[in-house]
Amino acid sequence: MLDGKREQSQLLGVRLRSEGKDYYAIRAEDGKFYDRNGTGLAKGFLRFPTAKQFRISSNFNPRRTNPVTGRVAPHRGVDFAMPQGTPVLSVGDR
Repeated sequence: MLDGKREQSQLLGVRLRSEGKDYYAIRAEDGKFYDRNGTGLAKGFLRFPTAKQFRISSNFNPRRTNPVTGRVAPHRGVDFAMPQGTPVLSVGDR
């Protein structure tokens, strides 16, 4: 949101901290992602954590109403609804 209006935006970069180490993905002018050394990350990430069909049951939302408690709080992830036992893949590998 910008000045109370919803805007479409593009992800410019990401910093992920794992086990005390920072990992970066930065969008360049060509629209592709690179690490801080300029190495391309196109093959480094999957878009979704499964090769099977799925339904998104709950999107990322900074002001989501919890369906169980009714409280408004940030939902900092994306929930995928799939049959029990569906293999889950890592979206990236360091």
